[in-house]
Amino acid sequence: MENQQKRLPKLNMPDESDAAVVSTSDKEYSPPGTPPTTPQSPAPQLIEKPNLYDLITSASDSEMGRLFTNMLKQKAEGKTATYNKIIYAFKTEPSYISTDLLRRWISGFSSIVSHLKPFYSDLVMSILEVNWASKDNRFFLSFRQFVEYLVSAHAVYIQPVVKMLVPHFLPGQLSEKLEDIMLVFDRTHQILRSVLGLIPIGPQFLMENLKDNFPYKTEPIYVQVWYLKNILQLDQYAPVYRESILALVIERLIQIDVDIQGEIEDLDEEVFEEVEKLDLEGKEVVVNTEAGVLFRLDEDGADLISESGYASSDEGSDDLPVTAIDVRGMIDKIDAMMQIVLNYLTEFGKLYQSKTQKEREVVEDLFTSLLTIFQKSVLQTHRSRYTQFIWFYFCSFDSRFAEQFMALLVSLLFDGQTPPLIRVSAAAYIGSFAARGKFLGTSVVRQCLRYLNGWALAYVNDNEDALQRLTSGDLQHFKVFYNVVQSMMYIFCFRWKELVQEEDDQFNRARYNYSKLPSEMNGFQRIITSRFAPLKVCAEGIVSEFAELMHKLEIDYVYSLMESENRYTPGKVTDTNTKITSSNEFTMIEPLDTFFPFDPMTLSKRSIVFIERIYQEWDGGDDENDVEDVVGSFTMQYGDDNFSAQVGSLSSAASTRDSTTSTKSGQYVFGSIPRSIDSRDSSNVSGRFAFRIKKDFGDDDSDEDFDKRMELDFGKSPDFGRSPMDYSVMMSL
Repeated sequence: MENQQKRLPKLNMPDESDAAVVSTSDKEYSPPGTPPTTPQSPAPQLIEKPNLYDLITSASDSEMGRLFTNMLKQKAEGKTATYNKIIYAFKTEPSYISTDLLRRWISGFSSIVSHLKPFYSDLVMSILEVNWASKDNRFFLSFRQFVEYLVSAHAVYIQPVVKMLVPHFLPGQLSEKLEDIMLVFDRTHQILRSVLGLIPIGPQFLMENLKDNFPYKTEPIYVQVWYLKNILQLDQYAPVYRESILALVIERLIQIDVDIQGEIEDLDEEVFEEVEKLDLEGKEVVVNTEAGVLFRLDEDGADLISESGYASSDEGSDDLPVTAIDVRGMIDKIDAMMQIVLNYLTEFGKLYQSKTQKEREVVEDLFTSLLTIFQKSVLQTHRSRYTQFIWFYFCSFDSRFAEQFMALLVSLLFDGQTPPLIRVSAAAYIGSFAARGKFLGTSVVRQCLRYLNGWALAYVNDNEDALQRLTSGDLQHFKVFYNVVQSMMYIFCFRWKELVQEEDDQFNRARYNYSKLPSEMNGFQRIITSRFAPLKVCAEGIVSEFAELMHKLEIDYVYSLMESENRYTPGKVTDTNTKITSSNEFTMIEPLDTFFPFDPMTLSKRSIVFIERIYQEWDGGDDENDVEDVVGSFTMQYGDDNFSAQVGSLSSAASTRDSTTSTKSGQYVFGSIPRSIDSRDSSNVSGRFAFRIKKDFGDDDSDEDFDKRMELDFGKSPDFGRSPMDYSVMMSL
C-alpha cells in the first residue's frame, strides 16, 4: 500500500489563499492509431474561504475586537478592502447593514480603542459621522461610551469630537417633533459634559466652534433662540467658559442691535411708529418649554419667515414697506434673545441672595466679567438700543453692582488718557443710568452729581480762558465737558424731587427746599454762565425742561440766561442751530447728541417685563402723578383763604414721604390718609389715601408759610400741626 501510494501522480497544490483542486473525470479514451496527446489537466473547482469582512458582519460580540484588530493590521500592510468597506458602512448606513450591527461594531471598536491611532483617523471620522443623535437609547449609549474611551486614549481626537458635537445645538427642521429636537439637545450635552470632564480643552478651541456655528443674524428666531439656550446651558457643567460665551452672545446681540438702529434711521418717523405697533404674532402659535419661548409656528407648522429671514406676519403690514417689516422682525428677534439672556441672569440674582459666601462670589465674578465685556464692546458701540439693558437689569440685584458699574463709568470719564468718544459715551451712560434706575438709592445719585459737578467746575476754571483763542471747529475739544453738563441736567430733571428734599426735624418728615439747587450742585450757576455757554450747545429739549423745572423751583436765572443768549425764551423754542455771541469767532454750531442709552426700549412684554418694575419712566417733571386714581375732591375755606384738594389712592412716591412743591399761585402739600373717608352721601372709601391741597392766594403773591403737617379725618377738625383751623368741608365722590 505504501509502494502504491508512491506511484500515484504528484499534484500541484494551490497556495493557502486559493481553493483546493478536485479531479472531476478519468483519463480520456483514444481510438487505435490516434497519436498520443498531452494529458489535459482536470478543471479545478474553487471553494472560497470566508473573507474578513464577512466574518466581521457575522461575528459575536466577543469576537468583534479580535477581528477589528486583524483588520487594522491588514490596513497597516496595505490591504484595505475590508477597512474601506467598514468606513463606507459607517458613512452611508446602507439598508443591508442593520442599526444593531452598527452598534455592535461601535462597541467592538470601543474594546480596541487604544489601537485607533491617528493613522486610522479616517475610520474614526466615519464613526463620528454616524447618525447617533436620532437612534435608540441603546445605540446612543454605545456611541457615547466609544467617544469617552476615544478621547481618554487619544487626546488628539478631542477637536474633531467637539467639532462634531456643536452643530447639534442647532435645531433641525420644524417638521420634527418637539420631543425629538429636545432629545438631540439633551444627548449632545451629555456627551460634551463627559468629554470636557475627561479632557479639559482650552477655551479658544471650543469658542471657535461655538462662534462658527452661531446662527447668522438673518436666521429665523427659533434657530437663534435654540442655539442661544444651548450654549448658555454649557455654564452648568463648564463654567470656565462663562465669560467667553457671554462675550460671544453679547457680540451677536450688538450686531442685530446696530442693524436695527441703522434701519430705523432710514425710516420716516411715522413709519417707525407704525412698525412699533405692528403685531407680528397674528397667526402664530408659540411653542414653549419651562425655560421660555422656543420657536414660533403658524397653524400649518411653518415658521413665518419673510424673504430676509425674519419672523413676521402680514397682518396690519400691507401699507408698510418691506424694510419696515424687516425692522420689526429684527426687533422681535432681539426681544426673544434678550428674554433668554435675562432669564439666565435671573438665576444668578437668586443665587446672590444666598447666605453662602461661595455662591455670592460666583455672582460677583460674573459681574466682573460683565463689566469687562461692557467696556470692550458695548461702551464702544454707537447708539445701541437694547443690549445695554443687560447691565441695567443685573445692577438691580444689589446696590454694590450699581455702584461698581457707576464707578467704572466715572473712572473712564475722568481719565484723560481714554479716547474722547469713550468718555462721551461714559457721560451718556452715567446720566441715563442715574436718571432711569429706580433701584438706585438717593445717596448714589447724589454722589454721582457731586463727581460730575466737581469735574465740570474744575474744567471751567482751568479752561475758560482758552475760549478766547479757539474757533468753532475746536468745539470738539470740549465735547466731553458739554456731555457732562447735559447729563447733570438730565439727571436732575428725573430725580429733582428727592434731590431737593431736606429733613424737617420739628415734624419728623421730609420737605422740599426751594430757591436753590442741592449742595451736590454748588457752583452749577458758574458752569452754565461761563464762556462755554453749555445751554447753547446741549440738547434743546433737555435745556428747555431743565429751565422750566428751575422756574418751578423759583430759580429763575436759567430762563434769564437763555433769553440773554438768544437761544430760547419761556414757552418759545427757536432754531437749534444758533450762534454763540461771545468775543470769539464761533459761528453756527450743531446741538449736542441726545443719545441716552437707557431711554425706553421698544420691545414686547417678553423682555421688557424684566425691566419695567425697576425702570423710572418720565413723568413730565410734574407732580400730578403723586395722587393716583382720584376718588374725590373737596374744597376748604379758612377766613379769606380758599383751599381745593383731590383725594386718591396713595402712590409709591407719596407712600414713603410727604412732599411739597410750589408754583406761582400757591403751595401743594402731599401726605397720606390712613382712615376711611365718609362723604355726605354716606359712601365709604376705605384704604390708604394721598391728598393734595392747594391754597389759592388770589392776587396776593404771599410768601406765607403753609408747609404744615396735616392729619385729615373727614367730619372732624383737621390738625395742621401747629394751629387747629376752623373750616368747612365740602366733598363729592
